[in-house]
Amino acid sequence: MKLISVNDVVRDFIREVGCDPESLGIDSVEVLSSLVRRAAGLLCPCTKKMLLKNITLSLDGVASKPEAIRDAVDETVELLVAHGDLLEHSDSTVDSPRRSEVVISRAPLSFVKRQSGACVILGVAPDDRPFLPDAIQEKIQYNNFNRVIPADAAPNLAEQLTDIGLIELPYEAWSKFPNVLSPDRHIDEIDRNLASSLAHDTDNIDGLRILDPSTPVEFYPARWVIPKEKTGQFIGRRPQAYGADLWCYVHLVQGRPKRFIDLPLLGSRWRGGDEAWHLQAAIDAISGNPQQYGVREGAQDYKIVDLYSPIPSWIQRRWVMVGVSIPRERCLLSFRFHSTEIDEEIKFAKEHLWLTERTRKG
Repeated sequence: MKLISVNDVVRDFIREVGCDPESLGIDSVEVLSSLVRRAAGLLCPCTKKMLLKNITLSLDGVASKPEAIRDAVDETVELLVAHGDLLEHSDSTVDSPRRSEVVISRAPLSFVKRQSGACVILGVAPDDRPFLPDAIQEKIQYNNFNRVIPADAAPNLAEQLTDIGLIELPYEAWSKFPNVLSPDRHIDEIDRNLASSLAHDTDNIDGLRILDPSTPVEFYPARWVIPKEKTGQFIGRRPQAYGADLWCYVHLVQGRPKRFIDLPLLGSRWRGGDEAWHLQAAIDAISGNPQQYGVREGAQDYKIVDLYSPIPSWIQRRWVMVGVSIPRERCLLSFRFHSTEIDEEIKFAKEHLWLTERTRKG
C-alpha cells in the first residue's frame, strides 16, 4: 500500500481524462469537458441531475471548492449541449414518472471539416471506448470544450475519420442559424404564439423568475428577479417537479402571471435557452437597453470579443469554428478572432442579436 497526496491524485486524474496536468488544473474547461464526456459515455441517457451528481461525487475530496466545481460542471454540460457533443430532450415516455424532465444523451461520433482540412470532433463514444488510432488521438488539440485534429495529423484526415465510422457533418448544417429579423418582428412572432391556443392561462406560477429588461445588461445573473409589480411580457424560468427549471415566455399583470408558453416552441429546432436568449436580445433592443459587446487587442494579429449576456448555441458553434473561446475577463464570454475575421463576425452578431459596442473600462 502506498500513501499518495491529493496533488498526485489530481495529476493522475487529469492525465487519465486525456489532458496535461502540467498546463491544466482540475477546474479548467478542458479537463471538465473531458470528464463530462467520459461520464456521459458511461451513464447516458440519464437526467442532467444524475450526470452532475456522479461527476461531482467523483471529484469529492480533490476539488477545493465543491460548490464552485459543481457550478462549473453544470456550465460545462450546457456548453457541450450547445456545441453538439451532447443532446438534450424531454423524457416523454408515457409511463415515465419524469415525463417532462430533461434528459441528456450522447450525440453520435461525428466531425466537421474546416477549410484548412482540420476536423472538429463532436459526440461521445459509448462506454467511453477509445475510437481513434493512437497516432491521431495524440494529435488532438483541446481548446476549452472544443476538440480539433489538425490537418497534418494524418494523410486524408477526413477520409480516415469516415472509415473509422465517424459521420461527416456539413458545416452549413451544423452551424445553421435563424433568418435575420428586426427585433420588433421577432417579438411579434413570439407574441402571436403567446396569444394562440398553444399557450396556457394561469393565475400563479410558484417560483417564477423573470429576466428584467430594465436592469443593466452588463451583469447577467443580477437581471433575474422575482416579478413584483411587473406588467408586460417577459422571459421567465419556472420550476418543475423533476429536473432543471423550464424556460417560458410569460404575460404578467402587476407581478401576477396571466398567460405563458414554454420554450422551445413546438416544432422548433432550437433549445429553450437558445430561444430565450435570442428573444431577450430583441426585448432589450426594443427597450432601448441593447445587449453589449466589447473589442480589445489580443496577441499578434488577433482581437478579442467580450460578451456580457449569454448567446444562443448557433452563434457559439460558428464562433468556435471561426475563432477560439478563451477564458473570460470581467465579462460572461470571450472569443478570440484573427484580425481579418473580426469585422465579419461583429457584423453577424449585430444583425442577429442587435448588439451595441461597449467601451471597455480600465
